Parts: sequence; structure tokens; C-alpha cells
Amino acid sequence: AYTFATSAARCNPAYTDRGSVFTISGADTYTNASTLGVTVTSEAEVWFNAGDNYNEGYVARWTGITASDGTFTVRATHHSSANDGRKAYSFDVFMLAQQGGPVTGGPPVTFAVIGDYGDNSSDEAAVATMVDGWGADFVVTTGDNSYGSTPIDDNVGKYYSSFIGNYTGSYGPGATVNSFFPSLGNHDYSDGAGVNAYLNYFTLPGNGVASSNTSGNERYYDAIVGPVHVFAINCVNQEPDGTSATSTQAQWLQAQLAASTSPWKIVIEHYPPYSSSSSHGPTPGMQWPYKEWGATAVFSGHDHTYERIDKDGMLYFVCGHSGRSLYGLGTLDPDSKMFYNSNYGAMLVKATNTSIKFESWSVTGGGTLVDSDEIVKPASVVFTAYNDLAWASGQLEGNTTKISSPNGGTGLPTSGKLVNFDTGDETNITLSITGGNYNAGSTQSGNGPDPASGTEAYDIFNGKVSSQGHISYQQTAPPAGNLVLTLTGMNSANAYNIVLYGHRDDYTWDRASLMTISGTDAFTNNSSVATDNFGQPLFSGPTDESTRMPSDNDNGYVTRFDNVAAGSDGEIVLTVSFDGDAGSLYKGKY
Repeated sequence: AYTFATSAARCNPAYTDRGSVFTISGADTYTNASTLGVTVTSEAEVWFNAGDNYNEGYVARWTGITASDGTFTVRATHHSSANDGRKAYSFDVFMLAQQGGPVTGGPPVTFAVIGDYGDNSSDEAAVATMVDGWGADFVVTTGDNSYGSTPIDDNVGKYYSSFIGNYTGSYGPGATVNSFFPSLGNHDYSDGAGVNAYLNYFTLPGNGVASSNTSGNERYYDAIVGPVHVFAINCVNQEPDGTSATSTQAQWLQAQLAASTSPWKIVIEHYPPYSSSSSHGPTPGMQWPYKEWGATAVFSGHDHTYERIDKDGMLYFVCGHSGRSLYGLGTLDPDSKMFYNSNYGAMLVKATNTSIKFESWSVTGGGTLVDSDEIVKPASVVFTAYNDLAWASGQLEGNTTKISSPNGGTGLPTSGKLVNFDTGDETNITLSITGGNYNAGSTQSGNGPDPASGTEAYDIFNGKVSSQGHISYQQTAPPAGNLVLTLTGMNSANAYNIVLYGHRDDYTWDRASLMTISGTDAFTNNSSVATDNFGQPLFSGPTDESTRMPSDNDNGYVTRFDNVAAGSDGEIVLTVSFDGDAGSLYKGKY
């Protein structure tokens, strides 16, 4: 993948009406990662005024660019605001090739998280001073931005006006481009002039801020800054579009999370889905399926504490200790990793295209680190060979290896050399298959559809292997009913990465497959972190030799074993067996 960036400047502030438009085309995938201040009209197009850009330094940038035919185009044209034929000026262009891993996209984008803060107190001031010292790119809030009858500008702008765009308050000029993204809390409705004061005070997401601009309101909205896509939702009961997991608002969030191509998708809200505080505690009505929808983490407030909770690999943060009086500890959530209520504080988050780090700081001593956690995306791996266990005429072919079950009359070999997908040359590794059964009548798209965009399976198999088709096995005592894949000829000096994917695509059945690796000297289980149809974890950890695959795999989960060492015999075995709770067989293509 590639990163492409360009800029233009006339170097004369007298020309303020000459805009440059940059449009990308011909690419298969890309993410618009342009700087704050440009106008993002779509993922493919941005524009900014070129007349005085030497003062601003705006950059049009796309990351993660791929093009199957090896060609993509970025076109520079004038914007309709230009007043004559001299349109765009002094272009600087660079491209950065991605080799072995995603492009980091330069220095991290940093943002602060504050919540339950707006009471014009000395404690709010201490937190604001600490946050100001971080030099964050933007600020998000978890609600309760303004308490009591104090004017909202005294509760918010007095401390954070330098981040607020379209600022009309009394504490300085504000920000040229908005970089303050609040969410609504219950006190934003009940106190002072109510929600109208909030809506009149903020312009959300703000002019010049990249956004899908699809919600049509400022109560819930989204904003994109570099690799981070922020989704602010309104969980207060007065929300006219509802707050249930099936509400209009939730449907908007689900659709936007699915459509987002940003590396990190952050949800901010007020009521905590999970919390160990003695004052409010968890909010079952806000326990939406954020992870299944594609979110990276959820930030909330309402409880005036800090807490980090890890639910099946999904991070939930409570950050409500940024000014208002602190709350106590109640019943500790079993998945709570850190609970803190000794002093006021805020969170600092640092994000690149490949990692996102969450830090919690207290104001003690002017700033003390309390807790941290980090998510690192695995480096991109270029797989050498792809095998289609149920290939049929008309499906993707190329240099895909086609080795299948000996049962069912595929007409395909049951043993052979894996083929290098890029070159078409045979590798030294032989795949042999026993057991299982090929269903020749199940090649239509309804039986094992291709994985959805944005899933792990899609990232690995899209364009390489068609997922339509079935390989089945019987619920009999192992190994009689098992599908067994044996790899031989592996080099003991090498480490291998192996991924399997299957999808039954029928929610009327509750069936699961157990995929097991054996015969290795070493391996790391890096399968998808999730739960199956019955809420059971897919695997227990990096040393688990087996991974459960749910019978219906719309989320594109994969079984993945990395750093596999075959040992001196050069052989490993992968076994797919029945591990479900109903039915006599599982059908899925691998």
C-alpha cells in the first residue's frame, strides 16, 4: 500500500479566492488522512484555498492506497471560488511505499479525553492546565460539559477556548478549525439553559473538519482527524432519535462504523456501558454491540472516576473525573483492569496508522501517569500461497492452489505442491487432505459468501480466493469425521503464518468448528479476538492450539497461527473438527 500527499501554495495572502481541488481515482482502497483545515467533500476529494496556504500548510493526503492494476491518479483542478485562470500553485508531492507493514503516517495524532468537568472549579482548572501542556491535536468529552446555572462559556470556554472553532465567547479568539468534540450528558439537558445552550455554543463537527456529515444534527455526529474516526453519540433519554441498540441513532452508528476506513474508530458517550462506581454503575441500555459493529474503544463518563474495562478484547473507558466531585468504588466489574478515584484527571491518547496508546493521567504533582494500554495492529504479511478447498469453475483462479477433499467428486487433487500466488511457481511445501466431503451443489453465493469489507478475513483473502462452496465433515469420533490438512516439506529454519477461514451463513443452525494445529515446535495463536454463537471465546490465548470458529461468520473472524516452526521433520497438521452444540455436521469453506 502507498501514502500519497500533496500541497499547493500561492504565497500571496492577497489571493484568498483561489482554491485547489485534489481528487484520487483508480485506486482499489484508500483512507483520506488530510490535515485539519481542508474541506473533505468525499473520501476521494479535498480542497483548500491555495492563495495563502503558506501560512497554514494544509496537506491533501491519502493512506493505505492499493491499486490492483498498479495505477492510480491524483488530479489537481481549481475550485469554483477561483476568480481567474490562475488556479493552483507550487505543488509539492511525495509518495511513501509501504514495505512489510502499514505506513505510520508520520508523528502520532494525539487527543485528550475529559468528562464531567464543566463546573468552573479549581479542580477543572488543574485538569485543563495539565491538558493544555500536552499540546494535543484535539479534545473529546464524555458529557456533562456544563453544570449549574453558570454560563456555559465560563464552564467550558474559560478553560478550552483554544480548541473551540467558531468560538463566540469571551476567552480569547478560539480555534481557526474546531478541534473540540463534545458529547451530551444529562446535566447538559437539566442544568442552566439546557441543551439549547450546548447546541448554540458549539458548531459540530465544525467547518473544515473531515466528517461523513450524515447524521444531520449536532446531538450525535462524527469527525475524522488523521487515523482516528470519532463518533459522538447521545445516550440521554431526551434524544429524539432514540438510545436503544435498534434506534435510528444506533442504526446510524452501525452504518458509519461499517463504512469507515479509518484505522481507529472511537465512540464517545456519557452513560457508561460498564462501570464499577458506587454512584451510577453500568448502563445496560447502552451495552450496544460496539465491537461487532467495528468500534475500537468506547469512552464514557457519568461516573466521576477513571476505569479501564476489557470485554472480550473491546476496551471500555470511564473518564468522568475531570472536574466534578469524585465518586466511590462499588462492585468491581470482573473485567475491570484499572479503577482510579484518588484525584482528578484526564486521558491522553496517541494514535498512528498502526498503533493507538491510551494513557490516564491524574493532576497529582502536575501530572502523574496512572494507567496505560495499547493496541498494535499486526504488521501486514504478504502470504505466499492461497488454497481453495472447494474451488469450482467460474470462481477466482489466478495462481490459487486447488487441493480438496478426496470425497465428493471435486475432480481436484487431494495432494500437491502449494503454488506461489505472485509468481505461479511451485513451492517446496506439499498440502495433503484427508477426510471431509465436498458438496458440489453448494457453490452459489448463499453458501459461504465472501467476507465483508473491513474484516480480517477480507483483508487476507479478498481477490485471492472465492469463499463460495462447502466442505463438510461428520460429527463422529475423531479422527474419522475430521477434515485433516497435512503440510510437509516445511523448512525448519523458517517461521510460517497460517490462516483459515470458513463461513456457514445460516443462523438457523448453531454449529461451531474447532481448528487445531499439531506437530509444531512453536507457534503463536493470533486468531480473531471474539466470541462464538454461544458467547464463548474463540481461543484462550497465544498458546492455545485450537480456535473455535462460529457456524455463522459474518464478522470475518479467522483462525491464525503465526511464527509456526515445523521442527526437523518439516511437517505440521491442521485439523478441523466438530465443536458445536447442535446438528450432525458443519459446512464451511476453508
